[in-house]
This record gives sequence, structure tokens and C-alpha cells, in this order.
Amino acid sequence: MEAIDESRVFGRNRIYFGRMTALSLDEITKRTKIATASEIALIRLFNRMEAEYRKSLFDFMESYGGFSDRLNKIYDVSERAALGSKTSLSEAFSELKRREFAKLLPITAKRLKEYETDISAAWLFSAARAMWAARDNTNALCNCAQLDGLKRSGYKYKGWRTIMDGKERDDHAAANGQVVPIDCPFIVGGYRMMFPKDSTYGAPLHETANCRCMIVGVG
Repeated sequence: MEAIDESRVFGRNRIYFGRMTALSLDEITKRTKIATASEIALIRLFNRMEAEYRKSLFDFMESYGGFSDRLNKIYDVSERAALGSKTSLSEAFSELKRREFAKLLPITAKRLKEYETDISAAWLFSAARAMWAARDNTNALCNCAQLDGLKRSGYKYKGWRTIMDGKERDDHAAANGQVVPIDCPFIVGGYRMMFPKDSTYGAPLHETANCRCMIVGVG
């Protein structure tokens, strides 16, 4: 088990969020801090989980409740830092994200069996998975908070901004520059989304996972 280089984790996240040029410097810093704290906490949790699993499946399952509690606490910290004051929109979205975040635990016998037999399944307890989950959850919560912020600032319209660097998915490239009334959803790939990574209207994982898009106030 390698020591966690916290400054390196922060630096990587700062570069990642810094590419979101439609965000203010304060927002980039905010997301960097939230994702870094969450990533480090998840790495530590995954390390504990793997250690218990390596001892025996029985030990792992005996400790499962504790792992679940720790995962909820990690989410709680991220939620408070990202959302601040809650609205009906953010509360509903946050509950949805909490349920998705809970799926980080490899609870099924099938997933654990895959981990035992397939080297690629080592990702279940990996630092790479912690990084992905922390960034993904941070962007989702902060995008929701950003929409609330635009409303409080009096914006009547919002615009979708996509990072056009060759890594964007086609649906999100097509959505770049789309402008809609502040209380209306964007239409992205045929799905309604109030903000990037919004799945409350049923947008599937292939439209939300790893999304780096942003919203901006218009008018």
C-alpha cells in the first residue's frame, strides 16, 4: 500500500478542473478542494476494503456496514462543501447522487468473484476508481449548486458549454452553445438535463459519466 501524495492529488485535480475555462477561478478552486478531499478519503476506504477482502470474504462482509457508513460520511462532506444552502432542486438531486455513490461498494458476490479471477477487476479497490468517483461526484453536485447560484443572481437564461478538445462525446459537442430559459431543461442526445450530469429526468450513464461540461448564465 503506497502512501498518498496529497499535494500530487491536488495538483492533478487542479489541472483537470482548470481546463473548464467557463468556470471562475474560485469555482475551479472549490471543485479542486472537494474532489481532492473526497479522492483521498476514498483511496483510504478502498485500501481498508481490499485489506479485509484479502484476509477473507467473511472478514469483508463482517466489515461491510462500517464501509457503508464511511462512504456515507465521505458523501456528506462533499455534499456540504458543494451545495452549501439546499433548495428543493439540490435536495432531490443530492439524494439521487447519494444512491449512485453508494454503488461504489462491491457488494455482490459476482463482483467479488470477478475481482478474484479477473485482474482488470482490481479496479474495484483502485486509486484510479477513487479519482474518477471523486471528480464525477464533485462535478455533479457543483453543477447543481451552480444552477441555483445563477437563479439567485437573477439570470433568466442558461447556456451549455462543452470542452471541445477532441475528448467530448458527439451529443455534448452538439449541445455546446445551447441556450434555454433558466427553469427549462437542455436537450442533450434526446434527453432532458437541467445542467450537465443531471440524471433526474432519466438521462443515462453514457450521457452523464465523465462529463466535463458546464453551465453559464445568459441574459
